[in-house]
Amino acid sequence: MAAFNIPGPICVSTYPGIDRGTNTLVCTPPPSSVGASYKKSHQERVPRLSAMARRIAIRDALALAISLLQDKQQDLDNWDRDTHISFLRWFGTDTPEARAIIQERIAKSIAKLQRLNVDDFIMEAQLPHNYYAYVRPGKWERGEYERIVHLGPAFDGADSVTRAGTLVHEVSHFRTVDNTDDIKSTFVGMPRGDRRMYGYTRARRLASQSPQNALKNADNFEFFIEGHDPRSEGDFETEGVGDFPQEKTRSRS
Repeated sequence: MAAFNIPGPICVSTYPGIDRGTNTLVCTPPPSSVGASYKKSHQERVPRLSAMARRIAIRDALALAISLLQDKQQDLDNWDRDTHISFLRWFGTDTPEARAIIQERIAKSIAKLQRLNVDDFIMEAQLPHNYYAYVRPGKWERGEYERIVHLGPAFDGADSVTRAGTLVHEVSHFRTVDNTDDIKSTFVGMPRGDRRMYGYTRARRLASQSPQNALKNADNFEFFIEGHDPRSEGDFETEGVGDFPQEKTRSRS
């Protein structure tokens, strides 16, 4: 990963990372008390939007993120078979307590996003081209507490669902939402390197081995809200040995 310093624990989403077409997270130790998370893409270069086009993109991403959350809120109320399966897939549990955690997080995420407006998003053009966004949990910025989302250049080139998912992921990190984390773990056969549970493969493994951590992991929450089913999408891959075939080596930035 290219060196680029932002104060605080750095939480990064990358495309493709371990899994094709998935958000993945990488975190570095905090050099200070300032918290931050930010997104990253695999694209070598991304198009830049005009200021007006970016405002429209932010507005649309906000609307779609809220819509996705509201749809999942309704799904959890109905608790049909598909929702049940999806919940188990991403969180590894279906207890009423687990459902209550996610329902409350969804409600707070909707409330947070409904409070935001286009001016609460700041484009940070000096960031590397492959960064989507970051937030600073627990901090006051421009006179507001946990309301500012910093956008990176890659946000401009993302598709609509990726933009919306980015917002869902980022606001979940706010302490006023649910203070989600980018969980660090490991499993047999996991390649050396970063231990954060990012991407389809690691999020699924985390759900199977530690539902408690899966409930806290931001990527698991994002994938659930976006309704990803790696089996039907053909993107589910596995790492490791034995019943988890060794994945082909991919270069990473």
